[in-house]
Amino acid sequence: MHVHHRAARMAAVAVVAGAVLAAGGAVAQAAWEVDSASRLSTEARTVVGRFQRFMSETTGISPQFRDGAGVAAAVRRGAAYDPPSFSEGMTLYAALAALSDPVFTEAVRARADNIGRDPLIEELTTNPTLAARLPGADRAAGRASAALTREGEALIAAGRSIKQAAYDIQRQPWSTVFMPNAAATLAEVKALGSGRPDAGQARYIPASSSPMGYGASPWVATSGTVDRALALAALMTLGEAPDGDLARPLLSDGRTGQCLRMAKMNYHQCLAAAGPQYEGVFCVAVHAMIEPGQCVTAASR
Repeated sequence: MHVHHRAARMAAVAVVAGAVLAAGGAVAQAAWEVDSASRLSTEARTVVGRFQRFMSETTGISPQFRDGAGVAAAVRRGAAYDPPSFSEGMTLYAALAALSDPVFTEAVRARADNIGRDPLIEELTTNPTLAARLPGADRAAGRASAALTREGEALIAAGRSIKQAAYDIQRQPWSTVFMPNAAATLAEVKALGSGRPDAGQARYIPASSSPMGYGASPWVATSGTVDRALALAALMTLGEAPDGDLARPLLSDGRTGQCLRMAKMNYHQCLAAAGPQYEGVFCVAVHAMIEPGQCVTAASR
C-alpha cells in the first residue's frame, strides 16, 4: 500500500477558522472536524482547549466594572493559565491552522511517497524548519501566523479597553476602597495559575528515552513557533499523534513560555502592591491581558 493512501486515511484534522463577537471584542476561534480513523487524544484536546478558553474568556472581560466583586472575578480570570500548558496549546492551535491548507498536506504526503514515511518523520523531528521548505508551506505558515495574530491582537485590544476602565472608574467611590483580603486573593491567583501538577517539565521527553534521540535536537528548542507548528502539522498528516513521543517536543515553546512567565510574575507583583480596586483592574489589563497577548503575537512572527 502506498504511503499516500495510508496517510490520507490517517489525516488528522481540518481547521475552519471563524470570528465571533464576545463581550470584550472580536475573538478568533477555531473549530475542527476529526477524521474517524485518527482522533486527537483527550489530552491534546484539553491542551488546545485551555489555550482557546483563556484567550476567549479573558478577551471577554467587560470594561463595565460596577463593584469589587466584578474586579475580583476579572483578577481570577486573568490568572487562569499555566505558562507551559498555554504555550503547548498555542503551538497546537497554530498547527491545526496550518493543517487546514490542502496544498501543504498534499506536499507532505508526496514527500513521504518520495523518500519514505519514516525518513521524513526523522527529518521533521530532527530539524522542524525543513517543513517550511515544502510546497504550500508559505500558505500554511500564513494561516498559522494569522491564527495566532488574531488571538493575540484581540487580547491586547481588550486589555487596552480594560486599562482605560482602570482610569475611568476612579470617579466611582467604590473603586478607591482597598481590595479586601488582598493576601488571600494573591494566594488564590497563584494557585489558579499553577496548572497541572508537573508544571510542564515532566512532559518533555529526555533524549535517552526519546526514539532515535529526537528530543535532543537543538533545532526543536531554537525553531520558531510557526516552524514547529508546520512540522507538527506535517507529522499529524502522516498519522502521528500531536502529543506522541515523536511530536511532543515540538509543542514546547521555550521563548513563549518565558514571556508568559514574566507576564505572570509581573501580574503577581502588581497585585501584591495594589491597594484600591482600580489598581487591581490596572493589573489585569496590563499583566494578564496586554502582556500575554504580546507573547502570542510575538510567537506568530
